[in-house]
Amino acid sequence: MPTDYSPLLHWLSQNALPLLGIVTAVIAAYYGAKPVWEQHGKQKLLEQKFGSEFYHPDQIRNSTRYYVPPFCSSVDPSQEAELRQVLVPQEKLFDVVDRHLRSGDSNRHLLLLADSGMGKSSFVLNYYAHNQKQPRRKRHRLAVVPLGAPNADAYITKIADQAETIIFLDAYDEDLRATKDHRARLAELMRLCAGFKRILITCRTQFFPRDEEIPKDSGIVRVTPRGLGERATYEFWKLYLTPFSDELVDAYLHKRYGRLRWQKRQQAREIVAKIPLLSVRPMLLAYIPDVLDTGKVPKTASELYSLMLEKWYERESGWVNPDHLRTFSEQMAYDLYANAASRGSERIPGQELQPLAQKWNIALEDWQLRGRSLLNRDAEGNYKFAHRSIMEFLVVKRLIAGEHASADLTLTDQMEAFLNEMVPDPLAAKPQLVFSVRILLEKASPAQRARIGDKLAIGGDPRLEVTTVDQMQFCLVPAGPFWMGSPDFDNEALEREKPLHTNSQLDYEYWVARFPITVAQYQLFVTATGHKPTDPDCLKDPANRPVRYVTWHEAVKFCKWLTAKWQQEGHLPTDWAVQLPSEAEWEKAARGGLELPAEMKILPIAGIKFEESYSLALQPNLLPQRLYPLGNEAQANLANYDETKIGTTSAVGCFPGGRSPYGCEEVSGNVWEWTRSLWGEDSGKPEFKYPYDSADGCENINAPNDIRRVLRGGAFYDSQMDVRCAYRYRRDPGDRRDFIGFRVVVSPLL
Repeated sequence: MPTDYSPLLHWLSQNALPLLGIVTAVIAAYYGAKPVWEQHGKQKLLEQKFGSEFYHPDQIRNSTRYYVPPFCSSVDPSQEAELRQVLVPQEKLFDVVDRHLRSGDSNRHLLLLADSGMGKSSFVLNYYAHNQKQPRRKRHRLAVVPLGAPNADAYITKIADQAETIIFLDAYDEDLRATKDHRARLAELMRLCAGFKRILITCRTQFFPRDEEIPKDSGIVRVTPRGLGERATYEFWKLYLTPFSDELVDAYLHKRYGRLRWQKRQQAREIVAKIPLLSVRPMLLAYIPDVLDTGKVPKTASELYSLMLEKWYERESGWVNPDHLRTFSEQMAYDLYANAASRGSERIPGQELQPLAQKWNIALEDWQLRGRSLLNRDAEGNYKFAHRSIMEFLVVKRLIAGEHASADLTLTDQMEAFLNEMVPDPLAAKPQLVFSVRILLEKASPAQRARIGDKLAIGGDPRLEVTTVDQMQFCLVPAGPFWMGSPDFDNEALEREKPLHTNSQLDYEYWVARFPITVAQYQLFVTATGHKPTDPDCLKDPANRPVRYVTWHEAVKFCKWLTAKWQQEGHLPTDWAVQLPSEAEWEKAARGGLELPAEMKILPIAGIKFEESYSLALQPNLLPQRLYPLGNEAQANLANYDETKIGTTSAVGCFPGGRSPYGCEEVSGNVWEWTRSLWGEDSGKPEFKYPYDSADGCENINAPNDIRRVLRGGAFYDSQMDVRCAYRYRRDPGDRRDFIGFRVVVSPLL
């Protein structure tokens, strides 16, 4: 007789949804509670075995909660420029350690190395718990001792049955005696642990000054058959923790938020996406959920970097004063980046760390700098930041804090991104920051730049290249031909630029001042010589603007004073001099030669080696007949002329985008610049005609005062036609006007 299921089906139809809810809740509770139970059991096991003598319950909880077992390699991944680009053979760390401890080869001890924050201590705790949960026949007798504990040695000696015990010595870099002499301390520890079955030591890779100093030989003599005179010792087998992969990061987030809290997990992924190269460090990754839990999710990558690094400084506070570590990190980042060219890389030899800290008045010892900072060591003993993006962030922090950057400091794209986030409005920033960072300067309009430049002068312009003569900068112009003049013009007034011709007379290299001479620099001349200016108004502008109201004779007198000063100080040979440029020297500096250096060479006078020729790599000038220093179009954003609407002179350095191929700035606009070249007596028909020939007397420095001299470059009130590289103007040498200044060259006496 068939069974009637109708009542059952009716009951299910009435109760299906409630049942489904109950089943879902049970499953959710199971999956939600399972990690908690597992973690609680692991934590209780560790607390019972270790107690609170070495590891505080909070440390155990933080190390075991949401733990994701890492991978390892026998190759140091920190040698890679980017941690996420590591391409070394990798294995699961727990499997490798299991295999090693089960191996019958007892000749090796393990040395587990990793950069800061990679999870060495977390491994020790979690591996202990992992071992305790193994079947008895597979379980090892383990003892764990953190070497940073003051009573570590006494604890080691009390461990019973050492011959059957494997001892884990955690955090060798935190052992105070090791920080003083790591070789002597290791020998002492190895004698102390000679009776143990196996030894595993964890340590920061950068703790050792160079790869050669990472121990290979434990120094423990083992009893084994050997030849006469041979001394057999236990070896150290090096293992390196490798960075977290995307898969491990995701595994951590799944553990942290479980299967059902997918929205939180997604938010965490979005944060990781902002700083993917920091998430390779489990310690830093662990802070991401803390950020989410505060409810104040950082809106920018710079906010997140700031939070992460502050957490780092807090973590290291037991070893290093956080304020000292913060200051050192920022200054070290700037020093590494600014001096990368002279050092050949963004790394610094370990022996230079403490001298720099002392120079900066930061009270940190050498072992703190090597082992507790964000620096990692490479095989040669050089140190670099754990990741370049950390250095880039800290460089920007340093600039915002007031570090005076050299005018040629170029920021990376990442730095510019940080800067845009941290300083969205250049007008609200400090003037010195705006003038130190080109991206901020160019975000401001020309008129705004001029106002910021004047504010900078009021507060004291920190740019020594602008306010002193000894630090003023010069751009190298290599020997070689260039195009001079212009092709045919319909405008009769421009006939004086014809014909366009190749000038091959500048067969020597010379140095052109990066900026026109400023009021501050001219004031130094007036003070040093007692010179009485022809026009007192020459010293009334802000100190960082180009000096004006100077006659040609005064400009020459300035050059003679500076020549004598630098020759007396040993900066300038007797066969070189500071001079006004000739027309040819000026135009080549503005337009470039037929070939240009691959990289600009800009130096202060003390940095120029006059006894040798600078053999720069040259490449073709793609615009050898350019109209303006930067190209063939005038732009109001690149020079101070009438379309810029400033209406007067502006602080030098306001228009870095308009610099010449050699690095000279303000060559277009701002002020007309005297040259040493003669125009001639008749302004309508120049006596000295093109093609330019220095042998025809046009550069006679002692010519009569009634012969006009040539000016170049145009001024703030001129049109774009007048600020071209080839445009020529003339004035009587005794003229002093509000639009006339000068620039100098350092050139050989021919």
